[in-house]
Amino acid sequence: MTNFVLPVNGGRLNELVMYCGVYAPWDHYPKFLRQSEVRNPLITLKGFFDANDVEGHYEKLKRWRHYVVNDEHYDDERFGPGNLLYDYELNLRLLESLYLLLLEDEEPSYSDDKITEEQLASEKEEWAWYPNHFTKKELLNPYLVIKAAFNEIQPEAFRDHLWEWINAALSSNAIDETTTPGEIITVYEHIKKMYSAAWLIFQRETAQPFLKEKPVEDNKILCESEDKKALSVMADSVRKNVSIKATPAQKLGLKEVTKLILKIEPTVQMVCHFHTSEEPFIFFLLIIVANDQAFTNDEIAARIEQGCAHLVTIAAFVKKQKWFEKPERKSSSFYYYAFRLKDVTYQSTSVTIPEYPKYGPYMTQQEIDEIWDRTGHHGHELYFKAQQLQMDKNYTECLSTVKEAINYTLKSMIAMMTGFMPATNDHNRLLKMSLLCSVKIWGIFHKDTESSIAAMDLLNLNEPLLNGPIAQTENETGMNVLMLNAYLLNMIARDEYQERMADVNHHST
Repeated sequence: MTNFVLPVNGGRLNELVMYCGVYAPWDHYPKFLRQSEVRNPLITLKGFFDANDVEGHYEKLKRWRHYVVNDEHYDDERFGPGNLLYDYELNLRLLESLYLLLLEDEEPSYSDDKITEEQLASEKEEWAWYPNHFTKKELLNPYLVIKAAFNEIQPEAFRDHLWEWINAALSSNAIDETTTPGEIITVYEHIKKMYSAAWLIFQRETAQPFLKEKPVEDNKILCESEDKKALSVMADSVRKNVSIKATPAQKLGLKEVTKLILKIEPTVQMVCHFHTSEEPFIFFLLIIVANDQAFTNDEIAARIEQGCAHLVTIAAFVKKQKWFEKPERKSSSFYYYAFRLKDVTYQSTSVTIPEYPKYGPYMTQQEIDEIWDRTGHHGHELYFKAQQLQMDKNYTECLSTVKEAINYTLKSMIAMMTGFMPATNDHNRLLKMSLLCSVKIWGIFHKDTESSIAAMDLLNLNEPLLNGPIAQTENETGMNVLMLNAYLLNMIARDEYQERMADVNHHST
């Protein structure tokens, strides 16, 4: 549970005086948000609107203000006066999150999704609620509302105002004369408008906005539209750790990572962030390098990943500039996948940012079959070969073969998901890349048990195992678990292949 932090004025005793001195540097930092919410403030917005709709929050704020200016104290019929503490924290968490989102919005960007009048009309028609009291400019850019509020009242000052409010509302006396009616009205009006701005931001950023209820007879149409929407985003049901857009904290991290990458590899022409794994935390980056680079893409990627390891874990997808400049790149599903977030963190003057595709090209059945035959099916056959070698107690060949099977299977998963066929045979890098497909795979190989650790040790082992009986040793336990993990991976890959083929059939019809 989040701890309450008293503001600098120390609370209300006989009288409460608004703090008007110089704030300390730490007063500017969020005090009511968890680390995950600082990284992704939209989590807080979702919780805010899960707790109540916009008009419900309006009514609660209005009622709170009533007890601030009148000689009576707040006492909820059902939950008592303590319920106001919940609303107090809920509002502060919202304000802190909106300030972080404002900072992110004010960061310079190479691309900015513009809201059109057609989109406004669609939103008004489909959403469960709409802020009709906003001006057209505010509807197009709700951050104008947030900026105006924080320009007049800083976040730390909002905290002090609401601390006065909570003390006055829980006291039998109205707020004292040190706070003017104008101050109360200003705070109230800004917070009320920020509820509406927060709603617009959340509805546009989330994959699951609050919509008007559909009539029962429209259910079939709704399901069909949702199926098409699901096809249009390249994600599966088990990938739960996706950060759709970089949060303010992540953007700062990406800036530092990009600077480091340019030091490690001066021939870099572009860096594009296209995915973030939250657990484990990994940035996925497409990196375009100059054509005259003597090293292979895989060697460059490995060097960059190792050079950044002390700062943050990254998965580098490296391509030469000539790939980027080819006209046929637009028919590449990986080109769409890499640029779908439009999050370019660096570009040289020799590279022109492309026109971002509105939707991705779907792989054909032939392309998926080719990927599966080259990698997935081959990994399947290698697994059964390793199984026979284990039965024959040929452990050196068994370990070598099961490693190869795992690598081929991981490559098939990554290629079917993104359109990118990894050249690396480093299973640790492939496991990182597999987080684009499913968190299940990472979880299978990274369980915190002795047997799983022994299996990973074998996977990382460069020395051959001795053949013959290895009764009840760590090698035997590790080998059994490694074979089981390879089997589970193979089953996931086969399911993925079948689902991809079914998706192509569905989309083509």
